[in-house]
Amino acid sequence: APFVILPPFFQINAVNTVVITPAKIKHENADIHIVITGFNESSTSTIFNQKLRAKKTGAPHAVTFHLTDPIKKAKVSINIQGHEKFEHEVRVRPNVLVIHIHTDKPTYAPGEAVSIRALPLTHDGGIFDGTIEFALV
Repeated sequence: APFVILPPFFQINAVNTVVITPAKIKHENADIHIVITGFNESSTSTIFNQKLRAKKTGAPHAVTFHLTDPIKKAKVSINIQGHEKFEHEVRVRPNVLVIHIHTDKPTYAPGEAVSIRALPLTHDGGIFDGTIEFALV
């Protein structure tokens, strides 16, 4: 079987990377076919489909793709000439690293309106432009 490195989750609106290392077999080179399928409640779609021709066995090969459509989960399928098929599901999350939350004062009286400012940042330091829901308890 190939040696595959997957992230713990794919990020929406971000560059995602999968690293594939075909095991050394009788052939010096092997063809790699990677398909990433996205799943929502009732639909599936092909997110990424690429064939890598004559790649050296025993060496890592990085594949990157940009995930633009919001999906619930993804399935990675990798076929390599002379290897067993590799399949694995990966969770999908928004591209949010941290949310800085600030209020206009440290304490409030019961029933008083709370003013909040939030700054959601992505993994590359940009401002997240998706929807964020807050619940004050």
